[in-house]
Amino acid sequence: MKSYQNLDKLFYDLVESAEIEIKKSLSEYSKLYILNLLKKLAKTNDLFTNEFVKEMAIAEIFMEAFHRNLFEKINMLKLAGDLSLILSGLYPESLNKKLVNIDCYIKMGRSSYKELANIYANYSSKLDIMNLYVQLKREFLNLVEILTEIADKLHFINKDNTHNIHVRWQKSGISKYKKILEENKITPLYNNIKNQY
Repeated sequence: MKSYQNLDKLFYDLVESAEIEIKKSLSEYSKLYILNLLKKLAKTNDLFTNEFVKEMAIAEIFMEAFHRNLFEKINMLKLAGDLSLILSGLYPESLNKKLVNIDCYIKMGRSSYKELANIYANYSSKLDIMNLYVQLKREFLNLVEILTEIADKLHFINKDNTHNIHVRWQKSGISKYKKILEENKITPLYNNIKNQY
């Protein structure tokens, strides 16, 4: 990998490379969002040290958001969506010992961004923010695929654990997992899971 002085350039190159690899392009909204999320993640650990994350699982944060005031609801839904995106795409190995699989995180992330889009749809002055969350919901699986490509380049994926790779492939349909299985001479069984999203 090249040496980078600038995080913006590094993440932009990684996202662009991943888009080419999976043959999908993100909207400008989604691309800018993922670049900012990666940059924030690299500079601080705020996402994983948030007060809600210390006390609750991501699913609890998502569900609890609906019982909070508007400001807290927005923050909690954004946190649940961002964490679901990062864990399912960039840190899939962290899901190995979880009770739920990657597909649950993908559904929860999309639902979080959908709820945020619905909230902002009620405020005409917030139209751009609403459009952002609509795009994030629509492109969530593409974002996960791009982060999975980046995770592979950064060696965050244990390619030797073909059982987990196969489960992730069946639950998400992410093309990187299919390639890893094929490289290990395993024919992946696919049940058209992408249509569920």
